[in-house]
Amino acid sequence: MNTVVVTKEIHEQEMKRLQRTILNLSYKIGKYAPPMKPFIRFSKEALDYTKNKGAKKHLQFLWDFDYSLQQILLRCLYAVSKADEVCDLCVEQWKYNLRHCYVKNKKATKRAIEDKIYHCGFTKRTKLILKKLMPASRLLYIGCGSGTECLSLAKEGFRVVGIDTNRSLVNISNYRAKLLGLPFKAICMDLTKLNFKPKSFDSFLLEFYGSWPLLSQTLSIQRKLANVLRENGRGIIVACRKKYASFWFQMNSFYSPFAITRWLAPQSDLDFHFSNKDTCEERIIYGLYNRCHTTRSLRYELNNSFDVLKCMYEAYDPRYVIAIVRPKRKKEYIKYNIKRNNEPKSSTVPTERIFAVERIIAETEKICCILESHAGKLSAFFEGIGKYTKKNPLLYIKTDIAGFIEGLKSIKELDVARKDNLLSSSNNEFSKK
Repeated sequence: MNTVVVTKEIHEQEMKRLQRTILNLSYKIGKYAPPMKPFIRFSKEALDYTKNKGAKKHLQFLWDFDYSLQQILLRCLYAVSKADEVCDLCVEQWKYNLRHCYVKNKKATKRAIEDKIYHCGFTKRTKLILKKLMPASRLLYIGCGSGTECLSLAKEGFRVVGIDTNRSLVNISNYRAKLLGLPFKAICMDLTKLNFKPKSFDSFLLEFYGSWPLLSQTLSIQRKLANVLRENGRGIIVACRKKYASFWFQMNSFYSPFAITRWLAPQSDLDFHFSNKDTCEERIIYGLYNRCHTTRSLRYELNNSFDVLKCMYEAYDPRYVIAIVRPKRKKEYIKYNIKRNNEPKSSTVPTERIFAVERIIAETEKICCILESHAGKLSAFFEGIGKYTKKNPLLYIKTDIAGFIEGLKSIKELDVARKDNLLSSSNNEFSKK
């Protein structure tokens, strides 16, 4: 009996380790892949590899190799996880991703106290909120972070309540609000456990819609948000778009010096050059689950709980799709036909599936080491000979492109073999029945 218990505990620990490793690798790929992309896309080795294959999918695989790897990692995650586990894991990963934000904002708050000055950020999205929502209304801000945008809105007269799962950032938000004497309060709360009285807000803003693998959870969140809105209330929902393989090009804090970001920025227009830029599908990015949307798919999905007044691509930041909604006037529920993930139905994962995932993880770890090393070389270049000149780093930085492409091919072959083995084993089980 004890042996069974110990074996089960070891199995669960191994699953958790694999899950965390997959999300950590996803984060590293999101962070370190962009500096490598120009070197791969225009290399002789890549052209030779795709020329002999002839199929468009091989060119896609190398051209957006970071996205290809993220898709493989998502399949690996579903091979060893259930969808509800993925939700919990991503909450922890989000806190890890934002640790630099906490340190940065803590320092900024300390300086503000010393100088007795604090400037609220005022983004283009804040301007959109001011145009679309009723002035001086009570606003629920989901995903408030360190409160920068919330404080800007509070300064404009909104009575803001923000929620976030990161307690450290929530504490900073409340301290800033107290420092400035603005009508803003942050609460540490998970959106899936939203706990406010019905019709208690005039409006809401939801950042990062599409972070829940379970469709039932997504629909539940929609209904909770519709429930807290007053009858004539308005909501703004922000979802991600597929258009870019990474969100790196506006994340200046990822790379030092800034010249790296400036040099890489034009590459963003080349993402998905050989495939659809816009579609609705699942992915992981920076270790976080995300369902990217088109205007059509977002409108369709939200129509279960809301009347969608407007759905548009965000003109000033094309990474996002924005929907303006109000509570549904006629209570009607739509029968969905949305394909979701294929996570395991039980907590017991076959040994051969674990082994296949471990092999892919091992090869991906090697790839990540190369990516991190290459990002370091590019940083050194821009801090050295590239600092005051316009020399092209493609001509000066030496990286084992051939070895990197071989590693990518190996991962792809392992992924195909994993899927084929699982398919054959499931067919055998079916034939036995």
